[in-house]
Amino acid sequence: QERAGDNGALLREKQSLVVVRQLVVDSVQMLGLWSVVVEHTVELVVGKLSQETANILRQAQLRDLVVSPSGRDIASNLVQCLVQTYLGDNASTDAISNRLRQLCPGLYRQEDALSSKAHELLLAAAKQTKGGERDKMVAEAVSIAVQIAGHLQLGVLVSHLASCQAYPRVVEVCLAAATKRDPSQLAVHYYNNGEN
Repeated sequence: QERAGDNGALLREKQSLVVVRQLVVDSVQMLGLWSVVVEHTVELVVGKLSQETANILRQAQLRDLVVSPSGRDIASNLVQCLVQTYLGDNASTDAISNRLRQLCPGLYRQEDALSSKAHELLLAAAKQTKGGERDKMVAEAVSIAVQIAGHLQLGVLVSHLASCQAYPRVVEVCLAAATKRDPSQLAVHYYNNGEN
């Protein structure tokens, strides 16, 4: 019985160490994100946040940013603001995406980097005057978007596609997203059978 008690204590100690390790990893990633925000001028990046989110950020402690769901939401919003800064300046998102993937991969996943690239291509395509070049950029963006369709901010991507007048591509991306989000096609079943 003493041995069972020792095993239980060892298991609890191991679980505690796993939790502490995850806390350290999350803290390092949050600090990495914050270092990128500082490099890009805090006021500029925070100024792109909603007033409510900016106020929450001003009141938050590092602990809150690392462990609370609202802290993760704020981190996600900061990442989006950093990427929007590049998109707004018509700059390539590759550099910021690589930096964020390096410093905070838990906050900026590979899907996020691909989504940023697709948005960048569509914004550039909307400004393109040559139809062939625009179509090529739209095709590349859609090819990327279809790969990550389950993780897209669909409304934003659709508005970019519409601004390029790529309506068949809107349908293509929406169908891909529906397939990824509902692989067993339950929505189609309920729709066809008039069930709510």
